[in-house]
Amino acid sequence: EFSQHTNKSTGMMTLVATSNHIYLPVLNELMLRMRVQFTTKLMETGDEYEDDEHVIEIEQDGFLRPFKTAAVLWPSGYLLAQCLADLDHCGIAQDTTDLLNETTVTLELGAGVGAASIVLAKRLQMEQHRRHNRKSSQLSTFSVLATDRELGALALTKANSLAANVNVTSLQLDHYNMSQVRELANTFMLHQKSQRLLVLGSSLEGLFDGTTDNPHHTLWTILRTLNPSVAIFSHSIGSLPPPIYEDDDMASTIGDDAFVLVQTIPGVRLGVYARSSNTQSSDFEISVFVRRRAT
Repeated sequence: EFSQHTNKSTGMMTLVATSNHIYLPVLNELMLRMRVQFTTKLMETGDEYEDDEHVIEIEQDGFLRPFKTAAVLWPSGYLLAQCLADLDHCGIAQDTTDLLNETTVTLELGAGVGAASIVLAKRLQMEQHRRHNRKSSQLSTFSVLATDRELGALALTKANSLAANVNVTSLQLDHYNMSQVRELANTFMLHQKSQRLLVLGSSLEGLFDGTTDNPHHTLWTILRTLNPSVAIFSHSIGSLPPPIYEDDDMASTIGDDAFVLVQTIPGVRLGVYARSSNTQSSDFEISVFVRRRAT
């Protein structure tokens, strides 16, 4: 649920969650302006900063030029971006937040126009700036990798990250091609103990298909290959059931690591409602998975 503000001189639309609404995707717009409220927190001091609203410009494809689904901002991508801007407001549990604070690499699957990766990179950039101003010894490095198999989507992610003045690396990746997934994991040394990986994704076509309760599903094979500590996915309700492990023996046969659902966050928490204006429910939710060491 969003308000619509169109600048007559630029033709750009601004999206912000309010009691008025438009429906995403907005296929008649080539440029959107997404309002994001960031909150940054320095874990070493406990200081929390609520920053002014930022406007993230998102270029996308639409009816005015040929487009593919990967090159459009969808509701699930908007929801994930808003969650990553303020983990506390999103409702991410403290245990998961502690793991996220150790993250050194973030990899988004099917990044599309890059909204989630860009918002996360902006928040991390702001946290680093806070630490620098405080002359903190806790300065750390981070990498945000936005992947997609569509070159047009990657070009939009690159343009949007440059417009937002953040460092997001755009990489072509067909996540159905496990040799490419393994090569990416090796290139960025994701299995080294010094690396802490966060995986993101929103409405991944073909992966969030309602059959992910099968522990052998392609999605979990991808995650076991990438080896993240945490995975955060935004999706339509019912499309991403958690894997069901009948017992620990079954988990151990799958590999060294299994992934378990630790939290589900409804879209209404971040102002994303169902298309019907008469309901306070949402078509979308966020699922948080963590790696569980098999015993």
